Amino acid sequence: RNRLMDSIKKISSQTSSGGRKLGLFLSGGVDSSAILQAAALSNVQLDAAITVVIIDPSDEENDTSRRSPDDELYAIEAARLYNDGLLSDSDTHKMKHSIVNFSPAHLIKEYSRPTIKTLALWGYMETRNSLIINAALHEASKLG
Repeated sequence: RNRLMDSIKKISSQTSSGGRKLGLFLSGGVDSSAILQAAALSNVQLDAAITVVIIDPSDEENDTSRRSPDDELYAIEAARLYNDGLLSDSDTHKMKHSIVNFSPAHLIKEYSRPTIKTLALWGYMETRNSLIINAALHEASKLG
């Protein structure tokens, strides 16, 4: 835990000295939620968190309703706790939480070629995870 907190403080000091913003890919899983809490406990102010959600549209005609994946719900709650200052005793500034929804088909269509070209890979799991990271980086660039 101390090692994680020290790493976050170091990244924060390097980022803030360059005038850059600090963000987090918040999947809602254990790792990203632990990083968020460590940032709060270390009084590191995050500017944004980005959650990429893969939606699975219904087979019914033009019905895109869906139930939120559990990780999305955890990401929303973790961001709320961070913004409410409940992850630490500090008065943390508000972090923007951006949730980006993609169908599998749209994610593949939009990001497969640039991801494969940039990373020079074509392994299924590597590509799959990298598509999501690429989508999150694209959203981060829009947030500044």
